[in-house]
Amino acid sequence: MNIREIKEIELSNGEIVPVKTKVSLGMVKKYQEDEIIPKDFINKMLTNNVAAQNLKIEDLLGVAFMSYKNAGGKMSFKEFEDECPLDMDVLAMIFVNMIMGGKAGQKSQFKDAITKATKK
Repeated sequence: MNIREIKEIELSNGEIVPVKTKVSLGMVKKYQEDEIIPKDFINKMLTNNVAAQNLKIEDLLGVAFMSYKNAGGKMSFKEFEDECPLDMDVLAMIFVNMIMGGKAGQKSQFKDAITKATKK
């Protein structure tokens, strides 16, 4: 997987919307409490060495929505879900960007583990 920075996505209706993957821990907690992402999402990913089989589409959708809202998006979760394209490359890249603190190009052991686990 070639890790690149994601700053926007094209929705199914053709609209281009911004995403901001540098999120706060408070935002992660809020979206866990709202059940947009699972309560154990980050811990599960860390303890399972970021294995690709641990990624669920619902989890990736939640992360994409959180990044969309972080960039000022106005759609509700349902509206976003209805327009979010089923593009696993983009959704996984948003997740990787978020885990890397919004810095896709930064070298780290964690990034290497993600790259290895998601290699095609």
